[in-house]
Amino acid sequence: MKNLGIIAALAAVGLFGVQQASAGPILDSAEILWQFDYADSGSPVTTGQITDSSGNGHDASSVVEGSLLNWTTVPANGPGGASTVGSAARGLQFNPVVNIPGTADDVTSPGFIAAGDAINGTSSTVFARFYWDGYVSDDANAQMFWLLNNSLGSGGVGYLFGVRNDNLSLHMTNGSFDSTQLKLTPGSWYDVAAVFDDKGDGDTANDEITLYLYKNGQLLSHTISHVVPTTGGSTNIIVGSETLGTGSVNHRKGFDGTVDYIAFWDTALSEGQISALVPEPATLGMFSLGALALIRRRR
Repeated sequence: MKNLGIIAALAAVGLFGVQQASAGPILDSAEILWQFDYADSGSPVTTGQITDSSGNGHDASSVVEGSLLNWTTVPANGPGGASTVGSAARGLQFNPVVNIPGTADDVTSPGFIAAGDAINGTSSTVFARFYWDGYVSDDANAQMFWLLNNSLGSGGVGYLFGVRNDNLSLHMTNGSFDSTQLKLTPGSWYDVAAVFDDKGDGDTANDEITLYLYKNGQLLSHTISHVVPTTGGSTNIIVGSETLGTGSVNHRKGFDGTVDYIAFWDTALSEGQISALVPEPATLGMFSLGALALIRRRR
């Protein structure tokens, strides 16, 4: 009975894993889910290979510079588990290139477009897992990357989501939201989210935007800003940069690294739901096994 009490206590404090919502139902509720599990390898990447796993039909409508995209292996502990392609989990690798610095054709940033698929509405969530290789350009004005552009454009009220000056960042037509508490460095896997939450009380001062950053399964910190949630004004989602293709302005803001998956919801997920999508760190399981061994010895 004493051992059962110890087990109950360990479970209560989370040593057997945080008691949280299952990732499966949360992923099933996504409006868009790009898991990038199409192929074992190969380049160029083509439009038909980037499909929406949610079943809602938000497939890529075009691929830009597909020869700079590639299918690669990623850790198998993501929300979707192992890929249906063999037994390996897959990811989409982005490989932007610097051409001739200082010219009109400075950088070429690859990616894809989902036309007509912008997430609109007052409450929404975007979540992604990626490995960052670093900034494309050393230029001081290019120390940023936008993983995705959710319909930001002329006359639009969309947003850019990515990293600026090493901070997790959200850029909107009504201002920028850089979290200096949420630092990233190249060479690591990250789970990141932006949650737009309209409280529904008619008072925009109560609306919230929350950024989440996880590294190795641990929540580093999050920031809340009382800003009116801004959503798509046009109709497209661009993945890989603010602007895809070759140029010297927004093209330099391309993502360099590998994406495991990107998901969108047309509702504001809770912190518990966000956490459920993040794999637990390996040390948690090791600690639990150690605790079980201690219990056995006490017998």
